[in-house]
Amino acid sequence: REWNNQNCTGSSIIQNNIEAWDVTNGNAPVKISSLSFGKPNETVRGSAFDRDRKVAYAITARQIDPLYAISFANPSKLKILSEIDGLSGDMNVFRLIEGGKYLLGIGRDNSQVCDGFGTPGTNWRSTNVAVSVIDVRNVNKIRLVQRQCVAVQNAEWVGSALNWNRDQAHKMIGMHSDSRANVITVPVYYYKKNNPNSGWWWYQRETAVGLMTWNIQAYDDTKDHTQQTVLQNFGTLIHAKGEVKRSIVFTHKGTTDRRKVINLSDTHLSLFDIDDLNNPVQEAVV
Repeated sequence: REWNNQNCTGSSIIQNNIEAWDVTNGNAPVKISSLSFGKPNETVRGSAFDRDRKVAYAITARQIDPLYAISFANPSKLKILSEIDGLSGDMNVFRLIEGGKYLLGIGRDNSQVCDGFGTPGTNWRSTNVAVSVIDVRNVNKIRLVQRQCVAVQNAEWVGSALNWNRDQAHKMIGMHSDSRANVITVPVYYYKKNNPNSGWWWYQRETAVGLMTWNIQAYDDTKDHTQQTVLQNFGTLIHAKGEVKRSIVFTHKGTTDRRKVINLSDTHLSLFDIDDLNNPVQEAVV
């Protein structure tokens, strides 16, 4: 927190800072530099550090958020290289993909159509769990490639523990790449009407795992984010007992190689065959 005394009206604001320290002498660390970034009263929701390119990515959160690319190539002169302003919702977990040329972010989207930008919806139930791909090949001009929300039919109040349990969030997603697809799984919970045709208003809570793929080969950087087909949505895998805390996507070596996923909640394990992503098959619940 910092004290803002502009126009002789004092107030306390939250200000984000990135700092560089020399810890060569662990008994006497020395602060080299500091750089303020972000708008007042926004807080950092997620960050990722690319040590090879010496760039940090950080998103600050309110309803509309900027994502920053910050260079620490010269620790004494930290520098904001570029930013994407106007992103809806927030992102809490990041993964560098494609050799650090792209950044994958998972979080919330609160826009009207889940495309990454736009005015937040007035109905708080419209918030969705989203996966985003960011083009960071040129760190001086980062841009949103595409955003997709986890597809849950006839659901409201869609959420995910990875948006609030950030200590464990990075462990909750599943990622797997083989010769046919790059797969990502995202745990979600939501509420659905027991019988939409009965007129009964009562909702039932369900838990599932959203299933998506990304294919950078489909990226056309001459088009905007609404015209991309990099992210593909394959709906959800229902996990009947409890909220999924871990997912493991793997290739099962048997008579034939099959792509599968194991989902774990506090009390149950579910196993799905997802070799055909369009037709997942539940094989077991323990």
